Amino acid sequence: MAAVLIIDDEQTVRDMLSMILSRHGYEVLMAADGEEGLATFAARSEEIDLVLLDLSMPKMPGTEVLARIKDLEPDAQVVILTGFAEDVEGIERATEILYKPYRMEEFLAMVRRLLGE
Repeated sequence: MAAVLIIDDEQTVRDMLSMILSRHGYEVLMAADGEEGLATFAARSEEIDLVLLDLSMPKMPGTEVLARIKDLEPDAQVVILTGFAEDVEGIERATEILYKPYRMEEFLAMVRRLLGE
């Protein structure tokens, strides 16, 4: 079973994505901010197949979380989930960017593709 780490400060977003992923057979880990997400990734990186990362969060911005995850594991698959349409410096290391709002079918298709399903 593939494991997905959701790093997002919005509880409703975490809950919605977790519900969808769990229903489709994925193990879900969640973090409420960048620091917690980075700590979770550092502790469990060998188990985590995909990271879903919000850009705008308290304590540590998503761009910094992305950079640190890539420093720990250069091949980590990290998807930026953002409502920002403009280019944000530092996100070029992301595996993919999914702009909000997105359809759940589009979201699941991306997850399956990145996990080789």
